[in-house]
Amino acid sequence: MEVAPLPKNEDERLAELLSYDVLDTEAEKLFDDLTALASQICETPIALISLVDPNRQWFKSKVGLDAEETSREIAFCSHAILQREVFEVPNATLDPRFHDNPLVTGAPDIRFYAGAPLITPSGHAIGTLCAIDKKPRQLTDAQKASLQTLSKSVVAHLELKRKNRELERTSQFKSDFLSYISHEIRTPLNAINTFSRLLESEANKLNLPSTFSTPLSHVSQSGERLLEIVNSVLDINQIEAGKMRVMPRAVRLNDFFTHLFSLTKIRAEESGVVFNTSSEAALPESLFFDDTKFGQVALNILSNAIKFTAKDKSVKAQVKYKNGKLIFNVIDQGIGMSEEDQERLFTPFERMENARKISGTGLGLNISKRLIELMDGSIKVSSKLNAGTRVSVSIPADSIDASQFPESSPRSLVAQLNIDKSANVLVVEDHYINQVVIQTLFEKLGVQFAIVSTGEEGVEYAKSHPVELVLMDLNLPGIQGDEATAQIKRLRPELPIIALTADVITKADYLREKGLDDVLTKPINSDELIRVLNHFLAKEKQKKDSD
Repeated sequence: MEVAPLPKNEDERLAELLSYDVLDTEAEKLFDDLTALASQICETPIALISLVDPNRQWFKSKVGLDAEETSREIAFCSHAILQREVFEVPNATLDPRFHDNPLVTGAPDIRFYAGAPLITPSGHAIGTLCAIDKKPRQLTDAQKASLQTLSKSVVAHLELKRKNRELERTSQFKSDFLSYISHEIRTPLNAINTFSRLLESEANKLNLPSTFSTPLSHVSQSGERLLEIVNSVLDINQIEAGKMRVMPRAVRLNDFFTHLFSLTKIRAEESGVVFNTSSEAALPESLFFDDTKFGQVALNILSNAIKFTAKDKSVKAQVKYKNGKLIFNVIDQGIGMSEEDQERLFTPFERMENARKISGTGLGLNISKRLIELMDGSIKVSSKLNAGTRVSVSIPADSIDASQFPESSPRSLVAQLNIDKSANVLVVEDHYINQVVIQTLFEKLGVQFAIVSTGEEGVEYAKSHPVELVLMDLNLPGIQGDEATAQIKRLRPELPIIALTADVITKADYLREKGLDDVLTKPINSDELIRVLNHFLAKEKQKKDSD
């Protein structure tokens, strides 16, 4: 018996084989169908997809054979992987390389063998698609060609599976990355939004002058707008699945554009750019559209216009409403674009030739276009090099009668609370800023609370103190929030525990599977906090009232 020599590129070949992550995997119909077809075309009782590793040939798929593998030393396929074409043995008993091979002298009594090497795109033969018979024979040219074609199909399927695994890993990495970014952005936003809202409320109570209250209002609205944008962008599951939803609502146009233009004016003044606005007289008081997505688009277009416009030049914004569509035009006297650059304008990461010295990612307009299309709108750009650019955005938006727009007269936070304020809430949160935010909110509400910084401290506090509700951060030093929750639940199964998280990627259903009763997303919305307190502590109040 002649043992096949190792291929010259054996190390690289083995690395390629392992990269497919296919060895010792379950049978798959897709491969079984190819093996069955090879058996039928070659008219042989046995057909195999054989993969040759350092010590054996392992069968990914098989027809007419019970064995799962054989030693590489006796494998016909060890010889076949040294070839580029079909390797054929018409009569093994007459072939000096195989006549005394155990697979010939014993079961499965091989007499005929034909193996088409499985050659990867990089040129490595990782195994074969082979046809075997117990009697001598030869394949026709047509059968050989078909066997080789089928071997290429095997490789194509292996390639597809590998690429799918790579995509899955990439997707997981992207999700992990976005979870991290989500946490890192939302944590400081927690402080910005909470304190700006509280300061705005105090300013209104004290009737402070507009020179103080107006900028504060812009800070508050900008924080909320940023949070809305972050939430939209970071919902990776919706984005990847193409399920990002349009969420229209009734929007007062004057309030919307006043805020938008105020932010733009500040940026324009910093750049020395003249900023003008105009709105047609017939503009409705309110419209029904997704102001978060539209605002993101409008702000991006205005920011670009200012960024690419020189000092003392102008940027003009126009607002119109025609035929059920909100029309937003931005005209600048900036650097403009060539016709070639305009063709590439919405391509991700593309930067215009005359804009390379100006900072930017090249993503803004691509994202804007996708958002506009999502809203069934359109965006048009016309430009001339060194003469400025005009961007026109149009989206469908229904007019809303003033009577359909409820006047807001919110009660104070304290007035909305309907619980027994003697109830004690445990907060497990390690981030100092978040601790300060939560402390401020609870003191404002007049609710008793305690704050600890680790999961271990949270478990010990729940053991030794009367606690009616727990707010549990998930990302903690030491044991994580889900493990701390499990330990507390073993001691007090009835105690409601609410997840505190800045991660908008992890879904609420998953957290509930971990034993958490509800979710509060950071930055903490005061209305959501009150909802949770009312829901879980109202029972305590009712119980005490009945006693």
